[in-house]
Amino acid sequence: MNKDQASSEPYRRLIEKDLVAVTGMTRSGKSYLAPMVCSLNRAERLFIDHVFEQFPFLHRIGYLSNEAAKYLLRYSFDTMTYDSMIGRNTNFRFGDLSSAWNTKDPEKYFFRLHAPDRDGVYEKIKKENPLFVFMLHNSLSCSDILFKAFPSLKLI
Repeated sequence: MNKDQASSEPYRRLIEKDLVAVTGMTRSGKSYLAPMVCSLNRAERLFIDHVFEQFPFLHRIGYLSNEAAKYLLRYSFDTMTYDSMIGRNTNFRFGDLSSAWNTKDPEKYFFRLHAPDRDGVYEKIKKENPLFVFMLHNSLSCSDILFKAFPSLKLI
């Protein structure tokens, strides 16, 4: 049995999350649309991670198996969302799209700087059911692995 046919995945997410990915080609309006999505109730600040968005491309060209790509996508996403919920790596630069200042409630990101970590974070995510919004560049051609990794993904 090869790794893609294994009965258990190497990484299982602890919580099913609400995830929206805004994608498109250069100059297609991602930076216009993504902040609008982030203004919705429950929406978190915009996530832009250039390493994260390379995994689907590496899968598409055969450098990553299904299981390896799903593992890296899920693990990276869970790490980023956990870190965001405790205030780690929060962007406070005024001009950046992913800045806390470009959210509906920037104040909550300041409170998170003093938030407790560990298991309480997962309970908070379950209770609040936040909407996590990602901007991905040119990801339509490799969206199959995104839907495999995140079955409830909404792609705009």
